[in-house]
Amino acid sequence: MASATLTLPASESDPRAAQSRADNPFFEISDVYRSVLLIYFVFWRILPEVVLALRSEASTSTVLGLNLFFNLLAIGFAMLPFLVKSFGGMPMGWLNPLALASAITIVKTVIQRPIHIVEPLVIWLREPVPLEHELLTYWSLDAIQSLEFKIAAMGAISLLAYHLGFFLFQTRRKSKRTLVREAPHLYFVIIFGLLTLAFVILIALSGGLATHFSNLALGRFGVRENTGVLLVSIGFMPYLLVIWYLLRPEIFRTPIFWAMLIFALALQFAADGSRSSVLIPMVVLTAGWIYRNRRIPALAGAIGIFVAILTLAILGQIRTDARQIEGDLETTSVLSMDVTEILQRNDEEVAERNWRQAGVAIAALVPRENAHLFGQTYVAAVLFWVPRSVWNEKPRGVGATANALLFLKKDTVEGFEGAAYPVGGPTEAFWNFGWFGIVAIYALFGVFHKFVALRVTERPQDVEAVVLLLLSVVSMADVATDQIVPFLQLFVLLKLAFFGLKMIASVPLEDGENHVTTLAGQQGRM
Repeated sequence: MASATLTLPASESDPRAAQSRADNPFFEISDVYRSVLLIYFVFWRILPEVVLALRSEASTSTVLGLNLFFNLLAIGFAMLPFLVKSFGGMPMGWLNPLALASAITIVKTVIQRPIHIVEPLVIWLREPVPLEHELLTYWSLDAIQSLEFKIAAMGAISLLAYHLGFFLFQTRRKSKRTLVREAPHLYFVIIFGLLTLAFVILIALSGGLATHFSNLALGRFGVRENTGVLLVSIGFMPYLLVIWYLLRPEIFRTPIFWAMLIFALALQFAADGSRSSVLIPMVVLTAGWIYRNRRIPALAGAIGIFVAILTLAILGQIRTDARQIEGDLETTSVLSMDVTEILQRNDEEVAERNWRQAGVAIAALVPRENAHLFGQTYVAAVLFWVPRSVWNEKPRGVGATANALLFLKKDTVEGFEGAAYPVGGPTEAFWNFGWFGIVAIYALFGVFHKFVALRVTERPQDVEAVVLLLLSVVSMADVATDQIVPFLQLFVLLKLAFFGLKMIASVPLEDGENHVTTLAGQQGRM
């Protein structure tokens, strides 16, 4: 390793920072933050659940009590990372999969429901509202509450299985790996340019930007079916910049980096029309910044959440306007920055989406009216790379399958090109394999997250392992196939990006080499 050189940020040239990362690569959570988060869980999560349960009308208190128990159990699992110093032999920290997922859930809740900020106050003004869903219109209150209990049980059991899998898995890989030692700026610029060209080709094939937006409004299935490779390539643009930053941290302070990032996020939203495709890369970049700098950007994070709330609403407005038949974008409310109207329309869109939650439909109709799928949706996810032109009977995703079979009461999904409704991981596992499926699939999910986390603990200086950890937690927060497929697509592109980097400059990394040793050697040559 005499020839190995790495470009490091100033903070990493400090032996204390190197030792900190070697001791706990996930960045330890301070006692202050632990206390703040525990207060949050007590007053923002536990208190509202208890108050709503006590004020709810029920024909029997047993179902209501069990429902409350499972909801509190789920909250307990979310609190766990902030109560312990280690779990399953792994140090706890902000970037540990358990803590990172819990923190992201909090941020996501605030962004999607800004009123959550004052939840301990408004909970006393809210009236308990029974579950509202298209398929439950004529259900009795007792039947609806029994269904809510079933959904809560699925969620709690999935979390229990996930944590057991994470806790019990201890196997470590024993292999030699190649570590990227240099990251030429030109490499990232060239790849970024090629991905930009992919966007130009996509819009040209669609007949223009307005036509492309209109096609997305009619359903993403048709767009992805014809230009899926281009969409996936464009979606990798912001993550390429995250890799660039982690390998060459000095680029973070340059205007060109931020210009390219804003440009990449704009192209990604224009390409797939998904607001999450704009926010998720920013979460990954923030987590990467925390990994590099070993501190929490509290003020910047608060500002970022506020900006994300407005961004989410504005992008939703643009996407809604794009549904006009004429294909023109009506941007009056966006340009006038009518915040009240924008947030109101965002709330209406969320309510509309909840009205047709496929997870509720699965819990209500499977197996009473619809049979289990026995892995059909997972097969479609694993074989995402097979073109439909080659496999004509390739299954649709679970969201489209739910729409066709549960809502539209079709006998088969074959040939169906309608909309896809959101399905949660626990209900999808239940639809495929029943209660056993929830336990098995989520235990494997916990094993997977533990595996990628172990790679970081063994080789904290391996940027590829760090990026894989962040992507596996942020972009695949649940083991639902509508999150598995995008993650697998990003994984393939991540491997290709690092394959190119390793061809340019890399150094073998032996098992047993630790981060401090590597940094010490580097500091002597810098």
